[in-house]
Amino acid sequence: MGRITNFLGSPKTIAATTAQTIVWTGNELPSQGLVAIHFATTGGANNSLANCMANRLRIKADSTTIFDVSLTAYQSWLQRFSQANLSPGNAVLAWSVWFNMLDIVDDDLADACQFPRGTVPTVELNTNASVAAGSAYIGWTVSDVEADYYPVLIGQAMNFAAPGAGTTENLSFPITEPGMLRGFAMPTVGLSRLRLDLSGAQYEYLPGALYQGTATGDMFRDAQAIEDNQSVTTTIWHRLYGTQAGLGASRVELAVGTTWGGVANEITTWAVRPQ
Repeated sequence: MGRITNFLGSPKTIAATTAQTIVWTGNELPSQGLVAIHFATTGGANNSLANCMANRLRIKADSTTIFDVSLTAYQSWLQRFSQANLSPGNAVLAWSVWFNMLDIVDDDLADACQFPRGTVPTVELNTNASVAAGSAYIGWTVSDVEADYYPVLIGQAMNFAAPGAGTTENLSFPITEPGMLRGFAMPTVGLSRLRLDLSGAQYEYLPGALYQGTATGDMFRDAQAIEDNQSVTTTIWHRLYGTQAGLGASRVELAVGTTWGGVANEITTWAVRPQ
């Protein structure tokens, strides 16, 4: 049978000029075999992706948050891992979120990762106050493949401040994700150097665009360019090949310069966990 795609014909109201959280829950969505959800809006340009996902995209399975991601990390995640290098622009009025391993060409293998079975989904869109009166619709794609994994896409603020001058070295942030890591994302502006240790082994050690406080060719970004067309560049994803972080000490170590975005800058990880 493969995949089936459907949608909920009853819309959610978008209130004009109001920051709001639009919520869909388990009585409106399937959970068995769920590999994607799809959004569409009415009401014109103000109800675009950028305004309707202004803060975060949050998705829960029962009470467990499995997606909590910023707009730029979501855009660059799709750009890096989708087979079409899709990068949904801020102005689009329809966009999708995938729960499968979207970088795997074979649909059956990709769909072995799905929304956690046996749980109730909750999907949130958090708009800003620039939205216009309109509606939001949701759809979904389900697969008949038996699930082995579920995805976790989470961003966390690292709380690293930019220095007033020069470079701050050896900033360390622990990685505690228990699943198999498929990728991680970092801001690039003001990044001087990055080292990634997973389970006690060094996986990456690269200079960024502000290496040792001087404008430098961005090796951190360019190392992914062969697979990433980089229309979104302020948050770059690096691919990891199913590496487990929970077997030993895991961390990202940074050096940052004066143009670093500050304490709100996030590391975002994409992992799969056993069902």
